[in-house]
Amino acid sequence: MPDHGPCDRQPPPILRRPTLPGVNAPGLHITDCPIRSPGHLRVAIAVWIAFVVLFAMGDPLGHHPPTMPLPPRSRESRDPCVLIAVDVFPDGGGIQAIIENCVAHVSDRFDVHLAVARMDARHGSDISLPPSRMHYLGVSRAVRPFMMPMSVFFTARVARRLRSVVRRVRPVAVLAQDGLHMPLPAAWATRGTPTRLLIMDHGTLTNTLDPAWRRIQRDRMSLLRRTAWRVATGLDRPYQAIRWRVGLAAADAALYVGEELEPYFARAGNRAARYMQIIPPGFEPATPSQRRAARAAFGLRGSASVINVVSRLDGEKGLDSILSAVAKVRTKRDDFQVLVAGDGSLSPWFASEVRRLGLGETVHMIGRIARDDVLRLHHASDFHLYAGTISCGLSICLLEAMACGVIPIVSDVPRAQRSLVGDAGWVFPAGDAHALAESIGSALLTRGAQRERLRQAVLGRLQESPDPFFPELLDELLASQPNSDPRAADRYRGAVRAG
Repeated sequence: MPDHGPCDRQPPPILRRPTLPGVNAPGLHITDCPIRSPGHLRVAIAVWIAFVVLFAMGDPLGHHPPTMPLPPRSRESRDPCVLIAVDVFPDGGGIQAIIENCVAHVSDRFDVHLAVARMDARHGSDISLPPSRMHYLGVSRAVRPFMMPMSVFFTARVARRLRSVVRRVRPVAVLAQDGLHMPLPAAWATRGTPTRLLIMDHGTLTNTLDPAWRRIQRDRMSLLRRTAWRVATGLDRPYQAIRWRVGLAAADAALYVGEELEPYFARAGNRAARYMQIIPPGFEPATPSQRRAARAAFGLRGSASVINVVSRLDGEKGLDSILSAVAKVRTKRDDFQVLVAGDGSLSPWFASEVRRLGLGETVHMIGRIARDDVLRLHHASDFHLYAGTISCGLSICLLEAMACGVIPIVSDVPRAQRSLVGDAGWVFPAGDAHALAESIGSALLTRGAQRERLRQAVLGRLQESPDPFFPELLDELLASQPNSDPRAADRYRGAVRAG
């Protein structure tokens, strides 16, 4: 193999422990050099100057909502406060579901606040927080925190405004819900305070740094934007490694999901732990009457098997494989329905492909639905299909479906899905439409007692997971390292006992 020089070095395999854990993890190579010639250097300087001028003009890339005013938090408040800090919300996908589930689960013991760096008004949210507990940190959605120098401005602006929120609400813990963009701002915001910092990542690192994800992003751009994007993301690589290393060093604990994230968190040592995501209350197998009502709510009649897809409709979700596989199965049998819940950048394309392939009577797009309707959809379904092609963390929708006894048909990305599903469902190679069609065909052949055995096996696999649940780890963090304010520590311990 020819030697192309140091700039073409490939990152090590995802599970190979790097020499400098957490710094030289896959995709986080400080020594990577994106500038290969004087011409590239001139382009990089020009792009840098253009971005600096744009930001110097006062963020002309888009309007952002102002930070909501909030009076100082009363020291006599009975409940301890937890602040969740996130980059984009609502995102219409897994991060949004994770945050909504987290808020619903811990709000009985904590005053929960949410700080959002980039607000995405295109999606709705069922989050049950009053406006006074929502804090918008004032970054335009057009800002890309993985592009230099936008990443520097993102860090500075979010860190300053998040620190202001921390001073006002005085939380016992900040939960940074993003392993790539939020750790450094959260570390600065909690510096010199008794607030505990917990970094959580569900696949943002592996998703954003995955070459396939980057290729998907580039393919959507014009030549000029693609050139600027490649230069700016290349220049940002060393800064990515630095902000991850500094943020992780400042964290009191770091939680992650799945094997692929393990190398990134190795530097944290015993402060890092894998965990099982929160499954909201009520996600449990349907009774016969609940199943009948759920099927009626979605207009399902007869005994046709139902396959649901709950996903953001974007390039990394294997949508082309789903349509190809369903089309193949449809040529052999027509006793099944596919309900697709969610929206995204590929919604128009997906709808047009359904029409082009003549699947209008089989595949039904029901759009983005509320959390109660997600539960109802699982109650109406026999199978849950997830065809993701990029390791963006264990699917929260898969966990919710399994909690309802819905039999999974999933891709082998991320790897944790293979061990979680095991022989209680079907696992196919990501991106392999033929294998997916065979899995769907085999699943549809099951009937009666065999399908019921699979449902019971699904519930057992979920209960046997060795990873602890998030609330247990949060209690452990706060109980072992309580807030230095004695009254806050007493309030926390009282809340734990009351819970």
